[in-house]
Amino acid sequence: FRGQPALFLCSVCAVNYDAMDPAARPLLDELPLEEYHSNDGANAFADINAELDKMAPSKFQSLLEGHTMRTMTMPISVQEALAMQKMHRGHEGEEDIDEVRGLGDRLDEFLRENNFLDQDGEPCAFAKICDVSPKDVLGSSLEDILDTADKYAAEYTLDAKNITLQSLVYAKATHRPVELQPGASGILELLIRSERCMGDQGLEMKGYPHDPQPVELTLRDWLRMDPAFELRCFVNKDKLRGISQAGPMGVYGIHYPQLQQRRDEIREGALSFFSEIGPKLAPLSAGFMVPGRYVIDLYFDVGSGRWYVVELNPFITSFFGHLFQEDYHERWMVWDASEDDPVDFRVVEYTAGNVLDSVPSSWRDHLESSSDVYLSLIHI
Repeated sequence: FRGQPALFLCSVCAVNYDAMDPAARPLLDELPLEEYHSNDGANAFADINAELDKMAPSKFQSLLEGHTMRTMTMPISVQEALAMQKMHRGHEGEEDIDEVRGLGDRLDEFLRENNFLDQDGEPCAFAKICDVSPKDVLGSSLEDILDTADKYAAEYTLDAKNITLQSLVYAKATHRPVELQPGASGILELLIRSERCMGDQGLEMKGYPHDPQPVELTLRDWLRMDPAFELRCFVNKDKLRGISQAGPMGVYGIHYPQLQQRRDEIREGALSFFSEIGPKLAPLSAGFMVPGRYVIDLYFDVGSGRWYVVELNPFITSFFGHLFQEDYHERWMVWDASEDDPVDFRVVEYTAGNVLDSVPSSWRDHLESSSDVYLSLIHI
């Protein structure tokens, strides 16, 4: 992958590059990148797609009954997915509009048949495509989420220097946007607007548009998840080795006093929960690229005291969005070499000074005029 002003390797290439003899490594600035090549996704990402398929909700939910959020998948055709991508890029024709309209009718029926309904009985679900969520567009408008954010801030009782930022991230994470009110048409609109879903994290990984493969929508009951208690966890040889505060909704480096306050409780709770679910996942993880090695996202619901499995991810695609990214390769090597070290739990001690770089642009003026104070990022 080529980025400006620097060159970046995709995750697979980075692993292979690091594994090479240093003397044999090519100089990155000498690689021939003058031409861009068409996406042959199914071939270029065959190993990753195969690993992702092994970790699809349909593969692990039956093993973890009672420990996951209700999730179902609905296959969509290549023509339907292509039409969605064309609409995202503004290249749609009448036939594409008709294709998406028909998909909306089919999705509405699926939602109603499977009781994906809100409190008013209208179709509603949290949706992904290629198991990628539209978090880049969900709740990105300040106007849409400000009322929820203000209510959160008014009810917040701990001493924090980032209440305004916390409240916006919470509102973004829990917001059911107006676009979802019509049901399926709103869900599809959200997915189509998302570059994550339509671009190189979603459909392009499946070869779109040059070598498209069948894909599916993943639908989950719409639940309010407090982003402070979403955790990214690292499993090696089927043992929980690392826990990190996550970066939900694409905003990273936030200090949560409520998480810090419960740090010991969360650590012990995660270990206890994993001791129950880990053995159930072991038969599945035995078939992974590296047997027994994967990344699992957990959520702790403070109100009920319950733990949930949100999703599984391949270790090879999970470099970013957590507090292990600076020493990611080294951690796996350490965990391979030493199996008895205590679990490494990392949380953010101070909100990052550059945190506004990752927030939606519509938030910036509001945050800059608030009383929030952001310091340098330190994890412990």
